[in-house]
Amino acid sequence: MYWNWDIPLIDIFQEKNINYSKILIPLTETYVIFPIKFTILIIWVSLLFYAVFFYSLKEFFKLFIIEKVFTEASQKKLKFFLWLNFTPILFSILLLITRSLSAKKITFNDDLIIIIPHLFIGLFVYLYLDILKKGTNIQQENDLTI
Repeated sequence: MYWNWDIPLIDIFQEKNINYSKILIPLTETYVIFPIKFTILIIWVSLLFYAVFFYSLKEFFKLFIIEKVFTEASQKKLKFFLWLNFTPILFSILLLITRSLSAKKITFNDDLIIIIPHLFIGLFVYLYLDILKKGTNIQQENDLTI
């Protein structure tokens, strides 16, 4: 009960004079903990980021079925998707640095696990982008020959 509301799957608790919300993920025994003052902001920013991420992922998969792959537009889409994958990594590194400076020790929490899939996807997209750049150069040379 918080503000006389019974919110399913969410528990509110206080630790060191800071209110936290613990959100249980259904069908699993895992949960996510946020400080209440930033909970709504973090959730909305995360939802907005992953909406853009999955739209860009859809555009990435479209590159495999279009007729002419080796174009500048394809490279721009891939570069955007590449930088989108490195955004959570940079954010997590900044979060780790600020936590280590405030606590004067380095601790790896469960919330930093998000960088692993983004790192692998980013490396895969980087390799594909390199192949696409080389293919675009060959395509342009081929178009100029008679």
